[in-house]
Amino acid sequence: MVISFCFFWLFRRKEPAKNQKKTTSVKKYQEIILTNEQSDILKIKTSKVEKKSLDYSLVVASTVFPAPSNVARVSSPINGRIIKKYKNDGDRVAKGDVVCELESLEFADLIADLIKAKSELGFQKSKLDRNIQLKEKGISTESRLEEIRADYERSVAAVAAAKARLRSVGVPETQIDQFNSNNIKYPILKILSPMSGIINGDLIVPGQAVTAYENMMTIVNLSKVQIRGYIAPEDLRLVGSGDKFIVYSKDDPDQFLEGNIGTINPSIDEMNKSITVNSIVATKREWPKPGQILRMEISTGTEEPVIGIPLEAIIYQGEEPYVFVKQSDLKYILRPVRIKKSTEKMAIIEEGLNPGEEIAVSNVFDLKALSQASGEGE
Repeated sequence: MVISFCFFWLFRRKEPAKNQKKTTSVKKYQEIILTNEQSDILKIKTSKVEKKSLDYSLVVASTVFPAPSNVARVSSPINGRIIKKYKNDGDRVAKGDVVCELESLEFADLIADLIKAKSELGFQKSKLDRNIQLKEKGISTESRLEEIRADYERSVAAVAAAKARLRSVGVPETQIDQFNSNNIKYPILKILSPMSGIINGDLIVPGQAVTAYENMMTIVNLSKVQIRGYIAPEDLRLVGSGDKFIVYSKDDPDQFLEGNIGTINPSIDEMNKSITVNSIVATKREWPKPGQILRMEISTGTEEPVIGIPLEAIIYQGEEPYVFVKQSDLKYILRPVRIKKSTEKMAIIEEGLNPGEEIAVSNVFDLKALSQASGEGE
């Protein structure tokens, strides 16, 4: 009862005189004079206005993408037909795992070229060895030996070229050395995973014909992701490469990542009319996932000294912002201000306040109620 009575008394107002028109209009620089009792109850906290360079957080939207270096496309370097699949969408793979097998006549031709080249090399090697012995016995001439040596070198080059063509289609060296005529009958090319990760975007089925370098599936490694933040063009001067940031989910602020801005796109994104900042960060237990939308809090500041005040010091009459400027322990003035920029915790004031003044930063809505009561009672 005592508390209710105190607040009833605190906000009581005079009854308007008969035939007097009520008004709720706010006077610029309207005075609010407190009694000692009101001052004791409200215990208003104030903050001194200063002009200085401010460090603050710029909060923007951001999107998660796979890190460019952690994405690999799987394709066949030759034409063929899928005869078997070992991995599907969502499966984890290690680098070198077989993801599918391809039957290909082009592969058979490559194997045949290698076998013919190796056979020719064997023949030329025997021929060279025999002529070396004949030369030592004086039966063969030096010119004849040089001709045979040249044929042998060409055979060596032909084998190296045939192996290179097989390596270019993804065949490991150990498998190349084991090829023989049986492999021509069953020309099965194993397609290997180029990196460890998760299959994403599987586009093939057994029996499907594929062409050389056609995208068959994508592998994404989630150890790193790219974060793209979107900032307003007018804030570009406040952000630079190397600035620290935190990204977090609005639904789960306890789950977050820290990083530094890497690059800044120089042009405005046509879709959201913003400047894009990029960063590659290591994930925590594969969080966040590509496609997630997160909040990015960039640590930045003003280039020049400014007046910054807490947001809790500001009230609004309609759309116009006001603050209560302290004149004395019992006297405050309701003064309009012009806000240049607002952050999550403070507002940068362009006009309306001067350094050295004090403003109320607590119980401002109580002061607002008193100012309205005073205005209606006048």
